[in-house]
Amino acid sequence: MKPNPWWWAGILLALAALACDLGGGGVAPPSGGTPVATQAATAAGEEAPEFAPQIEALNNLDSYAYAFRMSVRGVSVVEGAQASNFSSEGQVQNVPTRAERVRFTDESTGQVTEFIAIQSANNTWTRQNDGEWQALGFYSPEMFGFFTFQFWLEAFFSELPEEADFVGPDLVHGIPSWHYRTSQGGAALGFSGSWENHWWLAVDGGYPVKLTLDAESGAGGESGEIHMSLELRDVNAAMNIAPPI
Repeated sequence: MKPNPWWWAGILLALAALACDLGGGGVAPPSGGTPVATQAATAAGEEAPEFAPQIEALNNLDSYAYAFRMSVRGVSVVEGAQASNFSSEGQVQNVPTRAERVRFTDESTGQVTEFIAIQSANNTWTRQNDGEWQALGFYSPEMFGFFTFQFWLEAFFSELPEEADFVGPDLVHGIPSWHYRTSQGGAALGFSGSWENHWWLAVDGGYPVKLTLDAESGAGGESGEIHMSLELRDVNAAMNIAPPI
């Protein structure tokens, strides 16, 4: 029996449900927590750049690649599953035509599903576990929104912290960036624990370049961990996402 090419739809729905459980529209700061003071890494007399992510600026990029990874332990993602390791790697091309390529991997089971979607061809192709490509016969911009960096950003990082400590300048995959950090303790992820969130914003454009979230708990007999990372690379690099068959 051939694997269902839309097997990953259930995983995506479960991930979306997890995002809701974590904070409504994303990972929200835990309630009742007290911010942990951090030292801003700025030179004496130098004003830290404002934390102001420009999410819409991602739409102005000609192309980019991204990688999302999530590791969960002790928090139920789907019924009966208390641990999960998931990754998604993709390429998005906006010119000369809209095209996406993405590879979803359940690292706990080794299950791999890939999609290539090309607007000008009005077609989408899929394969599983490096098998034969199958044409699905349609292209839907709405449906394939989860092929993008923005999907993971909005699912798990959309609740922006009101304040973030400026750590300092950094270089992420060749992109000059400003690094910010927030950290809190309190009620998070359904149990008492602590979390730390890092953002890297492009100096030129302000769009997110890298995000990480680490949340842990071991209080009151409860234990659990969630670790996530989302990274942008190959910004405006030449890409040629072509039909596989």
